[in-house]
Amino acid sequence: MSWLRAENFGSLEQHLKAKKLKTFFELSGKMYPNLVKVFYVNLKFSNDILKTSVKGVEMEITRQTWKDVVGLRQRGVQVRKGKTSAVDEFNKVQYFNQCVCNQGEQTRNFHVGRLHVEERLLAMVVTKIIMPRGSNHATLNEGDLVVMYFIQNGVMVD
Repeated sequence: MSWLRAENFGSLEQHLKAKKLKTFFELSGKMYPNLVKVFYVNLKFSNDILKTSVKGVEMEITRQTWKDVVGLRQRGVQVRKGKTSAVDEFNKVQYFNQCVCNQGEQTRNFHVGRLHVEERLLAMVVTKIIMPRGSNHATLNEGDLVVMYFIQNGVMVD
């Protein structure tokens, strides 16, 4: 995570450390980018289990296994697709408008390209690593925005 400091993204580094994501981002060893891509492209979430296949090998990963591997602990507010009502003070349009470069534009969609660089990096971390999906990482959904909001505001999230 030293590259965040080197690129003057120190506050993002602090947000990630506060969320206990340091171990996750510093995992090291041999990595095969093409296999990682296949892993995420084939990734499906069903009945609280991540399912994927790589080179014909089927894998099922429970939430607990995933958390153990990346060093995460289950504490905090749970955010699930379509279930963000637990966050009373959160307004997705208001939050997104706080993060955009041009405050005068009307919000029609939540496109990553309109965000400040630090929020854009955080959006990439959320959509590609924390809550991965197969496509369209450029448009944020409500769950993505809630997780970003929690990270930036020091709220523990599961």
